[in-house]
Amino acid sequence: VDNYEIFNNILAAVRAMAGKSGMKTIFPIHPRTRKRASEFGLMDELINIDGLVLIEPVNYLKMLALIKNAKLVLTDSGGLQEESCILGTPCLTLRENTERPETVDVGANRIAGTDPERIISAFADIMRSGVHKWKNPFGDGRAAKRIIDTCLNGQPEDEFTGAP
Repeated sequence: VDNYEIFNNILAAVRAMAGKSGMKTIFPIHPRTRKRASEFGLMDELINIDGLVLIEPVNYLKMLALIKNAKLVLTDSGGLQEESCILGTPCLTLRENTERPETVDVGANRIAGTDPERIISAFADIMRSGVHKWKNPFGDGRAAKRIIDTCLNGQPEDEFTGAP
């Protein structure tokens, strides 16, 4: 959001996607993003994108609910790339790279960059592909249980071989 051209390109893509899809787009806008949009003179354009609903930032649990119930997540956040992968929601990363390559490797995330045509094309591909399933590369969600079992009972059994 610190670069006018990149910010404007992303808005152009969001405008096109919102118009084509007819889907409601929820945007919990960060205060810094709001400030930069105002400084760049893009706030009116942002407010007037059909189907775009600007909301105040949300807490972690509400964000998880938004991600879980979304058809797609658009983000530049590594954390949101990870959360959307874990929750089974496809993600488009609006950067040229990611520190979460495992999300790309399993098919949960696509690096779309900041070019509007690339973003729109990746969006269309994801929407066309229908059902989205991948193996969670971050584990099975049972780490806490394993840690507690180890603390209470010593070395755990290997769940695959039964050996300690």
